[in-house]
Amino acid sequence: MATPPPKCGSDSWGPRSPAASCIADGAGIKGCHKRPGDPLGDVETEKARVTVDSPVSGYLRAVVAQVGETYPVGAVLAYLTDAPDEPLQGVSGS
Repeated sequence: MATPPPKCGSDSWGPRSPAASCIADGAGIKGCHKRPGDPLGDVETEKARVTVDSPVSGYLRAVVAQVGETYPVGAVLAYLTDAPDEPLQGVSGS
């Protein structure tokens, strides 16, 4: 089952959006195995740049968020799956 990693940051992005974050650094190489605590990428808000860590063990299968783009709080950044060849139905970026 695909498990989305943590959501985008929670700080206000100021006048651009009531609550958004910008993807500052990529989520890694698709297909690589991540363990809990492994970095997935960086999220930048108006106040801080934070590394988002993997909450679970799994394979990075789809990166949905793009570097330099701004996303609302709660947006999915990427998908992890239990198996490297587990099907992802209806997920863009896979």
